[in-house]
Amino acid sequence: MTTTHQVEAVYHDQRKTIFHIPSKHKVLTFLRLVDLKVTKSDDSVLGDAVFNLNAGLFSVIKTITLFSDTVVLDQLKNVANYMGFKNLNRTVVSSVDIARFVNGLSINSSVFDTNQFSFESLEKADDVQGRILLSQVLPYLKNRMIVDKQNLRLVVEWNTDVTECFIEANRPANMKIVKPFLLVDEVYDETLKKHKHDDEVYRAIEYERVSVPLTAAVADVFPQQQTVTKLRGFHNKLVRRMLVMTDNTNSPNSDLGRNRSHMMNAEKIQIYVNNVKKYQYNGVDSPNRKLAMLTDAFGKLSLLQGCQLAHLNENSQWNTNPNAVLYNLAYFGTDVDDVVNDFQLNYIRTGKAGVDALNSALQLHVYCEVEKFVKNTQKGVMTGYAL
Repeated sequence: MTTTHQVEAVYHDQRKTIFHIPSKHKVLTFLRLVDLKVTKSDDSVLGDAVFNLNAGLFSVIKTITLFSDTVVLDQLKNVANYMGFKNLNRTVVSSVDIARFVNGLSINSSVFDTNQFSFESLEKADDVQGRILLSQVLPYLKNRMIVDKQNLRLVVEWNTDVTECFIEANRPANMKIVKPFLLVDEVYDETLKKHKHDDEVYRAIEYERVSVPLTAAVADVFPQQQTVTKLRGFHNKLVRRMLVMTDNTNSPNSDLGRNRSHMMNAEKIQIYVNNVKKYQYNGVDSPNRKLAMLTDAFGKLSLLQGCQLAHLNENSQWNTNPNAVLYNLAYFGTDVDDVVNDFQLNYIRTGKAGVDALNSALQLHVYCEVEKFVKNTQKGVMTGYAL
């Protein structure tokens, strides 16, 4: 037996919101952030403003963290970029006449012999009063029924930069996060209340960022640019899957903002695990191989055909503005499945004359699933990395 409680925030401003779950409660992991809504700064409605197409309402969340006392149980940084990908990681791409609504994101996709698609957000931001299931962003909550830790605290950090949250058309001049609520289900069943998770293992999603400088022409010729980075944040951890997004910092997309992955010219990706090449020869050196690696690791994706390509002429087969998605959903994903003592990412591209978007500085957003454990001790909760 359970009872649902609506938990008020103990603190709320436009930077963050904090919820506290009393220690006397043992709660189900079905935690929900509800009544999440955005207005203008003067509390007026947003009108025709629309959230970024793939991230939806997740566009307004920067970081989300679950604590037990002062111990971090789970955290996801740069939420909008990651959930923009995961919102596409839900439906089989070959399905016909798909209509769905997820997290403030409504997409219609239709597939025909001529490869015609319609990809558009049907929901205005003013129409969305969203609910977010926290297990979508905090994997710690996925593989258990009850959270039996003391003094649970949820901290949500907000992104109020309108250029990063809304598509360009009808973008508001300012925005305000309306204080949401947290719904928790308190457990009264004595059998369930006695159930304890002494040793819990889960896959946390950890994040690093790599900066790639502008490409520079030499005598009007763009040489190959190589960026080599040690991903030290993942050293001495058991890494499962890896996801890399290419963020073109100087050319945000009008419909996706920076919640996308921009395909570059002559792009090649190689990773070294414990000083050993993951891939033979030049690594992942073509858009189709990059897409194949991604689907091998993460499964089917709702990606429009051709959106992983760097060059594709616009033609009548596209019944919507192709700039919204063409070469903007070119994610890289792979299985690592190894204890990493040394982790290196080699990223190669070649600039192109007259195409600023292919020469801009980049941010590579790198997410890795790493094995962690949570353990109850006499002194409280302890977390660490499972090797």
